[in-house]
Amino acid sequence: MRKLIALLMVMALIMLGSTTAFAAGGNGDGSGGGSDEALGVESATIENGATVDPEVVITLVFTKNICHASVRENNRALVKLADGEGNDVAVTVTLCDDQIEPEKKNDMVIAPAQALAEGTYTLTVQAGVTSKSKVVMAEDYVLSFTVAQTVEAPIETPDTVQPEAEGGSNGTIMIIVGVAAVIVAGAIVLAKKRG
Repeated sequence: MRKLIALLMVMALIMLGSTTAFAAGGNGDGSGGGSDEALGVESATIENGATVDPEVVITLVFTKNICHASVRENNRALVKLADGEGNDVAVTVTLCDDQIEPEKKNDMVIAPAQALAEGTYTLTVQAGVTSKSKVVMAEDYVLSFTVAQTVEAPIETPDTVQPEAEGGSNGTIMIIVGVAAVIVAGAIVLAKKRG
């Protein structure tokens, strides 16, 4: 009987370990993916060539953790915004503390220091951005956009509402409930055996 209880406990620990890796994303080491995976921009909150308002805030999501303390300042310095004539435009680059906000460890948030004038702009994130796992982005990421003084926000309809990411927090909750069920079942079997 003790062997059965020990087996149940081992299964519960294995399930909890897989939950931790699942919640952290990637391979469970907190780097956001295997160290051999290339570093690049996975998505941006605006499309290349978009028309935006003067106070646009752009979030770039990278394939790996670019916010770790060992690389954060280097990565922040590699962001440049230029107007249509090639003049530098001041921006604020926000990279979270990945220990406090691990869910944002791949995010780079870029905002102009002041409202932009009408015209075209080019955002460049230069090659050299480095991940926590020391993978270096090999090529510049370039995003062009146009600023208009008034941009109408799209009306959100049920067709444009984004569904919750598949297997997100619901998947984690289901794993935790499963682990709890295994532990309770083991305790009941043990109590019946002793009783």
